[in-house]
Amino acid sequence: MARSIKTRGDGDGQSHPFTNILPWRGTTRRYRPIFSKPARFLIAAFLLIAAPALAAPEDNPLRPADTTSPQSTLKTFVDSITEAFNILQSAQFAHMTEPGLFTSDAVEKQVTQAEDALARAVRTLDLSDVPPTTVQDIGLEKALLLKEVLDRIKLPDAAAIPDKATVSAGPIERWRIPNTEIVIAKIADGTRRGEFLFSADTVARVGAFYEKVQTLPYQTKTTEGFYQFYITTPGKLLPPKWLHWLWNLPEWARTPFHGPTPWQWIGLALAVVIGIFLPCAFQSLCHRWPVPDSLPKRAWRRLLLPSVIMLSLLSVRYLSIDVVNVTGHVADTVVFTLVALFYLTFAWLSVVVGIGIAETIISSPRIDANGIDANMLRVLFRVLSAVVAVTLVFIGAERLGIPIIPLLAGLGVGGLALALAAQPTIENLIGGIMLYSDRPVRVGDLCEFGSLRGRVENIGLRSTRIRSIDRKLITVPNAEFAKMNLVNFSMRDRMMLRTTIGLRYETTPEQLRYVLAKVRELLIAHPRILPVPLRVRFIGFGAYSLDIEIFAFANTRLFPEFSAIREDILLRVIDTIKEAGTDFAFPSQTAYLSRDGGLDPDRSKAAEAEVERWREEDMLPFPDYSPEQKENMADRLDYPPDGSKAAKDAKHEKPD
Repeated sequence: MARSIKTRGDGDGQSHPFTNILPWRGTTRRYRPIFSKPARFLIAAFLLIAAPALAAPEDNPLRPADTTSPQSTLKTFVDSITEAFNILQSAQFAHMTEPGLFTSDAVEKQVTQAEDALARAVRTLDLSDVPPTTVQDIGLEKALLLKEVLDRIKLPDAAAIPDKATVSAGPIERWRIPNTEIVIAKIADGTRRGEFLFSADTVARVGAFYEKVQTLPYQTKTTEGFYQFYITTPGKLLPPKWLHWLWNLPEWARTPFHGPTPWQWIGLALAVVIGIFLPCAFQSLCHRWPVPDSLPKRAWRRLLLPSVIMLSLLSVRYLSIDVVNVTGHVADTVVFTLVALFYLTFAWLSVVVGIGIAETIISSPRIDANGIDANMLRVLFRVLSAVVAVTLVFIGAERLGIPIIPLLAGLGVGGLALALAAQPTIENLIGGIMLYSDRPVRVGDLCEFGSLRGRVENIGLRSTRIRSIDRKLITVPNAEFAKMNLVNFSMRDRMMLRTTIGLRYETTPEQLRYVLAKVRELLIAHPRILPVPLRVRFIGFGAYSLDIEIFAFANTRLFPEFSAIREDILLRVIDTIKEAGTDFAFPSQTAYLSRDGGLDPDRSKAAEAEVERWREEDMLPFPDYSPEQKENMADRLDYPPDGSKAAKDAKHEKPD
């Protein structure tokens, strides 16, 4: 990694990098053109024509780096950087002498050739210990720095370096440049197994090597000043023309200070300020916008802030790395921080997207926003978005070179501790999932749980809220609610009518038979009473009454409607008992102060005569009516009863 390096430039008599071909004169504070404008155009045209000869470009730009032996690796490295240096010299001169602020197609082509040559040189380095997110920038900087080191030391003759034949003849695993710690080693595993590359240790220590040799004179001047030019000028390989004024800054502004130059520190600070200002300004603007009433719109609105933050982070990276061209350990720190923040914001964005999708689906009219379906959709998408967010964090950690296995182990221990601490919450969550899967109750259902009864208002992730009959709001944790015996009244398909009536002991058996038959006829004839099961039976002798049980089911699920049906039947039962000449018994003691009139003899005789007629005609309905009798009696009663508004409306609805 590059460290703080002092430029051996303007002040000590050495020319500024690339000044041997740039049309500038002077090495103090400002550069002045020494050629007229037409002359500069002629020189640029000549260099463009001569560029192929100067650069000696490869016939096949896709040809991979030759790393079959230490000799071929060293030769490929040196030749590739020299080739890139020669191409960039002509490209730089042509770029600065052409009109306009942007590069021409010819210059772009030369830059592409130089990039290919430098990429081939970087391929000779073992960058396995470099984080993937910085491998491109760090690899190029390491390559240029290593070339500076090699240019200042005496390299052995090519014959003394093991070639491919030597490698094939004997097992050579590594070769060290004499009198140095620079090692070219054979890769033992991975996709590049068998290749000879500059070792990972050499790549990591190349900055320290340069610190030791930077005061030595150049042994080879083929790429003199290339590294200094790269770390002190804006842009990447080719400085933008619109930033040429930076070359006219004072010497102190162009001298590296703890890595970057002062103007680069200023540029980095401005980039960071821009990156912080954009999200803050956007957030301030959002506060002025009205908050949408719709939950989906509010959810999708939260997507804007993380999106702006991600764009700001990309902008800061572009300005600081691609424009200002911050290098060395400062670039490592900037890239590490920006990439970490980018993936964390990306994870935040995935969670917001999951919530937005869930709320958009829940906004459908078919889904109750407070129901268990809506809550389970929210849980499902939050879990999915959390999984995506954790995956993005892992990807970001891998890109930053953070070991994943220790991170997973730490998350496992932390997750266990979190699970133990949040055990009640997890139990309630599981209880909510059980309520969703079994669906014993839904929002709006009338249910009975324990000794309480009420209507379900909300089924959440942690608890269920129920409005009791007396309008109290009861909150029950899902873990407890799922364990209770739940009675769901709203899920019944019919409602039971069951009551016991007691007749006075003065009631004769014939009167009792009359009441039983007429009440059975009443239930069979009623259009809202189901024929099966249905029973009206004399069930026993009470302490003060003859007990008759009435059992039937009303064809309704609504309690108000059932109350009306039950009321109608009970009123008709009263009429039937009165018709039989008997009456209801009640538990009381009566002191008669006058002679008791007793039962109505005329009605008693009429009821007895009717029963006798049934007996003579073999129509006595005991133990039950025949199917023909039931069919003739079915739906004979008027319901709703005549005189009611419902009966009047029903008559109007009947077709003519």
